[in-house]
Amino acid sequence: MTQYQGLLCENLQVRLDVVRILNPATFLPDEVGPPDHNCLEVLVEVFSSRPDLTDKTLQIPDLVLHTDGSSFIENGKGMAGYAVVSDSEVLEVDVLPQGWSVQRAELWAFIRALELS
Repeated sequence: MTQYQGLLCENLQVRLDVVRILNPATFLPDEVGPPDHNCLEVLVEVFSSRPDLTDKTLQIPDLVLHTDGSSFIENGKGMAGYAVVSDSEVLEVDVLPQGWSVQRAELWAFIRALELS
């Protein structure tokens, strides 16, 4: 940081001044006209559910699932996997494609848990 301060403050080709003539009101629009959007359309788009999502009751509502995704490098190759387990059994364990990150593996495990529930 000090090196940049020295470059700016001690450089004869750079001049730092306070600009007092800048008026923030100049950034406001000149004319007030009709809005260029339909407020109702925007509200419906922002606050409505996605059309591809639907409500679906859970087959086993008391089921408690735990998920884990992991990723590591072995012999120069990226390995990833995930697991979905209940309190009493392993429901699903699988290897994921090479190159998946741990975040992607965690998300995949979560998606699979939702699908299994």
